[in-house]
Amino acid sequence: MRRATRWLLLMLAVLTLAGCAGLPSRSGVRAGVPVDNTPAPTQVEVNYPGPQPGARPQDIVSGFLAANAGLDQDYQKAREFLTTSASKEWDPTTVSIYSGSRPITVTPTGSSTVVATIRRTATLDATGHLTQEAGAEPYSAQFGLTKVGGQWRISSIPSGFGTFINATDFTGRLYQPETVFYAAATGHTLVPDTQWFPTTGLVTALATAILRGPPSWMSGMTMAPLPSGTRLQVASVPIDNNGVATVDLTEDALRASNTQRSGLWASMIATLAQVTSVQRVNVVVDGVRLAASGLPQTPLEPSDVGYQIDPGGATTVIARTSETALQWVDPVTGSAGSLNEHVTPNAGLPALPVVSQNWYHFAAIFGGTQLAAVSGSNSQLGRWINGKLTILPSFGSNLVKPSFGTIQTSDSGSLTELWVAGITDAGPAPHRAPDGTAAVWVINTSQPVANAQPQRVSVPWLDGGTILALKVAPDGTRVAMVVRDRNGVSHTYVSAIARNPKSDSAQSLGTPLTVATDITGVVDVTWVNGTTLAVLGADPTSGIVEPEQIQIGQFSSSLNVARGATSIMATGGDGAFYVTTNQNTVLTRVGAQWQPFGEARDVIVPGT
Repeated sequence: MRRATRWLLLMLAVLTLAGCAGLPSRSGVRAGVPVDNTPAPTQVEVNYPGPQPGARPQDIVSGFLAANAGLDQDYQKAREFLTTSASKEWDPTTVSIYSGSRPITVTPTGSSTVVATIRRTATLDATGHLTQEAGAEPYSAQFGLTKVGGQWRISSIPSGFGTFINATDFTGRLYQPETVFYAAATGHTLVPDTQWFPTTGLVTALATAILRGPPSWMSGMTMAPLPSGTRLQVASVPIDNNGVATVDLTEDALRASNTQRSGLWASMIATLAQVTSVQRVNVVVDGVRLAASGLPQTPLEPSDVGYQIDPGGATTVIARTSETALQWVDPVTGSAGSLNEHVTPNAGLPALPVVSQNWYHFAAIFGGTQLAAVSGSNSQLGRWINGKLTILPSFGSNLVKPSFGTIQTSDSGSLTELWVAGITDAGPAPHRAPDGTAAVWVINTSQPVANAQPQRVSVPWLDGGTILALKVAPDGTRVAMVVRDRNGVSHTYVSAIARNPKSDSAQSLGTPLTVATDITGVVDVTWVNGTTLAVLGADPTSGIVEPEQIQIGQFSSSLNVARGATSIMATGGDGAFYVTTNQNTVLTRVGAQWQPFGEARDVIVPGT
């Protein structure tokens, strides 16, 4: 019994060591990047002991859960705590992440059953997609045990149980986020998706993720799946001494269309090149290079096969400096003095119109030749084209701030659209719908203004919700929305835009991905880049609105309190953040603080 007690104390010490520096659930820590056939970065090794003779059931469960955070291949140490049959049934590909400051509670509930409880802050599914919990709620798993050779072993694992890992180990030692790029269904754009991978075997895991295909919520906006059976010829992507990563595929890949082959090459190049030791990618089938139209001898960038990654980001912004005046300004983030210091010379930029005080919630196309805004009653949409205002016939009410988005079309051209959401009224086709239901409309801005009427986009999953905000992604493939449900609870969604394969026009918004689940009272959203959002959410205790940055598929992080904030904008990349306030002012983020942005009353970021 003394031996078992000493062993339990050792396990408690290991668990405490692993969790004592627990990261908050909102963390952006990024681990080092290894490659498959080179040593992984220096990591903190924790050698977890195996089961000890005479260990009690709760000791066995504690030891098993501690070993979940081991670096040994295929969890060999953790499997020592399981019976042979339980080891075969256990699938450790999902993760329940808990705060390192709150260790696991292990409680016997019978002579051969034990319940382990954590305060779960996030989950990772089998495809590497992370979801934060709305709060650190208790989560329990019950284990059954039996004696094998006189020693207790775990014989029953809850269905769907993967692993328990604290946040410190998860982000610091065991997993790291990477961007996987998938070819869009329209045009020649690569769409990013953030997934988490173990810190070993990264290049192989990235290639496998591409071949597995995008998550279900991206269906409709990404290219058709590769031919069934397409996979790695061997379970490894070797990298030679010249940094060439060779992706050897099964013969099924030869049935892929030319478009699919080009998209596959672009995806592999963009995704694997993130690993520093990969200098070039070679896609082969049984050792022979996979042919594709226009493929150069040594493609190094996605552009070499005709694809692009939309960088987003505006280099200038428009400030509303009075009820009627708009002016171009430099989106300076290091200083927030008088706007006169930030005025951008008008060379190459169009003159901006004088606007009525009755127009609000402005948006602008890249280059500023087109503007759009909503009337004070939120019932009319106005468009300024080269300075001339056109007011669209009424089609809805409670209109939200409009959003411009540009996509690359199938014919290698581009299409800029104007999106807006609100509540329908009984107007003429094509936007007729039952009165009082939430709706999304899109306008083709390339059409003559008289013909460019709002076209309703199908959003079957709204289920009676009210749209509070809408923003199109920089690449025009996705929409971020804030929707308040029937119970008054707001949710932040990212939805794929499904398009007509012939005209490229938007048809519907697919079943969305729910993001920012840990943030309450969200009222506005904007894109920072292709994988990052910024939202305004209310603190559940104080009610104070606080800007938050949401890296989709990662942990959210606070941008600090901006008092009185009512809407949020970002210039993209590592650019500027702005919020408008209920005091008719604009704040910009300087360092970790929010400071007044001169005399601006509103800021318009072109292209959003």
